[in-house]
Amino acid sequence: MATTSEHSEKDVILESRALDLNVALSVLLDQVVKRLEADAARIFLCNGKNNTLTYAAGHGVQRINPEEDSLRFGEGLAGHVALRRRPFHTKDLSHPDHSLVYNSRIECERFTSYCGVPLTFKGRLKGVLEVFHCQSLYMDRRCFDFLNDLAGEIAIAIDSAEQFDRILVSNNDSGVFQTS
Repeated sequence: MATTSEHSEKDVILESRALDLNVALSVLLDQVVKRLEADAARIFLCNGKNNTLTYAAGHGVQRINPEEDSLRFGEGLAGHVALRRRPFHTKDLSHPDHSLVYNSRIECERFTSYCGVPLTFKGRLKGVLEVFHCQSLYMDRRCFDFLNDLAGEIAIAIDSAEQFDRILVSNNDSGVFQTS
């Protein structure tokens, strides 16, 4: 039977792993904002079981409504990117074609340009990276290449964290955290 200290050890490991991923995502978002001179960026993680995205990290975006922390595939800009599993870029978010996916919360931020990139690793969707600008932005091939490379790194970081979590669960189920 596991003791309280063993449960605490497991909880500390799980919490530190989540913290590690959050720190890594925050650092990567800082790089996106700096390199692309963006006004904001954020990352949503994929929950493939119920086709939703959950807010994981952000830089420069206000979060007021908790219900916006989770989006269904196809809902909002990030959900649009997740559903189609391909990048989406627009220099004009006010264009009528984007009204179905444009989130009212983002509209309050006064962003005009958007780029969303799916975070995929080994063919599996891990999340969505979003980049926002307050002015119309033309992204050249070099910017897209940087964003796609960084999206790959983020997807690898997410996958590594998921694998670690699976190992912890497996070890817990097999009694690694228990003593006789």
